[in-house]
Amino acid sequence: MFSIWTIIFLLFGFFLLIKSADYLIDGAAGLAKQAKIPKIVIGLSLVAFGTSAPEFTVSLISAVQGSSDIGLGNVIGSNIANIALVLAVAAMFKNVPVTKSTLTRGIPLSFLAMFALLVLGYDVWFHGADVGQNFLTLGDGLIFLSFFIIFVYYVYGDLKSTQIQEEEIKRIERKWYQKKWWYLALLVGGGLLGLIIGGKLIVDNAVITANFFGVSEALIGLTIIAMGTSLPELAIVVVAAMKHENDLAVGSIIGSSIFNIFLVL
Repeated sequence: MFSIWTIIFLLFGFFLLIKSADYLIDGAAGLAKQAKIPKIVIGLSLVAFGTSAPEFTVSLISAVQGSSDIGLGNVIGSNIANIALVLAVAAMFKNVPVTKSTLTRGIPLSFLAMFALLVLGYDVWFHGADVGQNFLTLGDGLIFLSFFIIFVYYVYGDLKSTQIQEEEIKRIERKWYQKKWWYLALLVGGGLLGLIIGGKLIVDNAVITANFFGVSEALIGLTIIAMGTSLPELAIVVVAAMKHENDLAVGSIIGSSIFNIFLVL
């Protein structure tokens, strides 16, 4: 039943989700460094999973619990929020550069992701299915994963050819390299547990909210949950803009949007 506690649990779920993703990435990066995993792999993991872990967790839990509309709405709404809100805020602080690789590979890949979702998801129009029979199937998921492999190759190439990510990797190394392995493992385990608990709190209370107000779960996913799970991207872009280090703002936002469709979905 909807009450003030529903809102409190929803907000706490967002807080737990975002902080847990932070701890998980920090712990994993520290363990990777201690295991002498190449910097390029650490950098790739930071780019790929750093800001999309909340969307991934919420979408996975909602699908398992039979509320897949929340997961789909979350992915689409988060992508809209990334571009129409996060980049808008960044541009208000300072002119945001758009790198050549973003123009030639990132943006075309993002269009490809949206077009693939439209074609594979709109079965009624493109595949002659009955009205109301639009589904993303196992085969669609395998197609998305194939595109994701191409995306990973693209990110790998960019990280290998640029020094911009080096500062972030060194920051992680300074912060966690001297920590004990068991402490880092505890961060990873606690981060995973926090992601699961936070994601479940969000999904459960989002369903209650949707039922109370008589709106679809997809609408809740498109709005409230999408904005909540876009907070990591917003925080990163605002801080980068304030420090005048927003060279990769557009690229990271576009990359997060591609990641949401090709892997999260």
